[in-house]
Amino acid sequence: LAQDAEYMKEKVLEITSSPSSLSRPVSIARNKTSDEEDFARMIASFSEEEHKQTPSLNKKKKCHTMNMLDTQAAISEFMCAAVTVYRLLYAPNGTINEKGWQAWDKARRWCIMWAFLWATLGIIVAIGENEVLWANNRLPGPLTFWLKWANVACSMAALYCLNHYYRALIALERLRGLPLHHGGVSYTNLSACGLWEQALMDLVCMMPQPLPYLHYDIEIGNEGLGDASEYQLDQIMLVLMFLRIRLLPRFYGDCVTDINNEISYALGNISRVSIDENFIFKLLMNTSIHMVLLLWTAQVLFFSYCLMVFERPEALNPMAKADLQHYPNCIWCTVI
Repeated sequence: LAQDAEYMKEKVLEITSSPSSLSRPVSIARNKTSDEEDFARMIASFSEEEHKQTPSLNKKKKCHTMNMLDTQAAISEFMCAAVTVYRLLYAPNGTINEKGWQAWDKARRWCIMWAFLWATLGIIVAIGENEVLWANNRLPGPLTFWLKWANVACSMAALYCLNHYYRALIALERLRGLPLHHGGVSYTNLSACGLWEQALMDLVCMMPQPLPYLHYDIEIGNEGLGDASEYQLDQIMLVLMFLRIRLLPRFYGDCVTDINNEISYALGNISRVSIDENFIFKLLMNTSIHMVLLLWTAQVLFFSYCLMVFERPEALNPMAKADLQHYPNCIWCTVI
C-alpha cells in the first residue's frame, strides 16, 4: 500500500504540474476528484509521520501499518485511502465485448439470481414428481415422465446461467488486469481466477436429478423389522438435489445484501483476505439475522422432506409404525 501511495503521489504531482501540455478535454478528464484530494492529503500525513520516526524505529518497519493508527478516525481515514488506491490502481478498467465493468457486474448478479431460481424450481418439480409417483403406488406414468423432463430443463437452464455467471467473473478479473488469453469458461481461466473448485462443486451439486427412462428399485436391509426397505432411484436423486442449497448464501450476498462488491475487494486487497464464497457465508451468518433465519428455515424444510422420503417405504410394512410418512410429523421431529 505504501508503494502504491508513492506511485499515486507521483502521478498526481505529474498531472497537476503540467496542465498546459494536455488538451482541454484531456485536462478536464484529468482533474482531481474529491477522492484523489483526500488520498493526496492522506499520503502527506503518512509521509510526515514517517519523517518524524527516529532512526531506532526504522528496525520495526515490518510492523503492520495498522499499529500506527491509534484512533478510530485514523483507521477510517486509512481505510478510505486504501479504497481510493484500489479504485485508482486495481479496480476494473476498460471494456470487453463493448461492456464495461458495471455491465459485467450486473450480468454476474443477474446470472446467479436466475441460476438460483432455476435450481430451486428444479427441486420443486422433482418434489412434485416424487409425490405423483407415491400417489400412483410408486408406478411411473406419463405425468411423472414429463415432470422428469421439466426437471431436466430447469437444471439445464440453471447450468446455462452458471456458465454465464463464471464468464462474467472471468471478464471482471480480466478488467482488473489478470492476464487471460480469452474470456471463455475453461479450466485454465477458472484456475487462474481461483474459481475452479467452486465451479466444480457447483457442477457436482447440479448433476443429481431424476432422469427420464431411469427407474430402478434399491433394497436396503432392515434388521430391526427383519425385512428390506425398498427405495427408488428417483427418491435418492431427489435427496441429492437438496445440495443445491449451497447457492442460497451466494444469491443472498450478491443479489439481496450486495456484500460482494468492489469495496469488499478493496478491503480484502489490503488485509490479504480472500473475499470468496466461504468468507461471504461466514460474514452473513455473523451479521445478518435474516440470513440465519432463512437458512435455518430452508434446512428444516429440506431435512424434513428427506426424512419423510426415507421413512415412507416403512409404511408398506404392516409391522412398522410409520408415523413419519406424514410431512408435519417430520417437521416436528426435525425441529425437536
